[in-house]
Amino acid sequence: MNGALTGTKLIVEFTLLHQANNLSKLQPLSKKQILIYKLISYMHIERGMSYRKISAWLNRMGIKTHRDKKWGESGNSVYSVLKRMKEREDRIKNVRGEKFKSQIEDFKIQKIGGNHE
Repeated sequence: MNGALTGTKLIVEFTLLHQANNLSKLQPLSKKQILIYKLISYMHIERGMSYRKISAWLNRMGIKTHRDKKWGESGNSVYSVLKRMKEREDRIKNVRGEKFKSQIEDFKIQKIGGNHE
């Protein structure tokens, strides 16, 4: 049967399923966002300050949020900075870099025309 398909045209159809979590551009953090995060992190973890105390201190020092607003008195905005940075790091580490296997489904081969030996 050597050369049995010589001169025969084939149509190959299939569906390729591919998933990736890194197709969108990762938005970089501004220098101000990084500095604010490091300052808050240091004050909370190293100095043991509460979110309210950190908020009050930042406002007294005239340090605004990355959107140039005052820090909320309840400390929620300070907590959010730490929470969102942790979520971002987890997403980058665990979700963005996750690898998925590609799959081929509905594989079909259709023969067009006859043999021309």
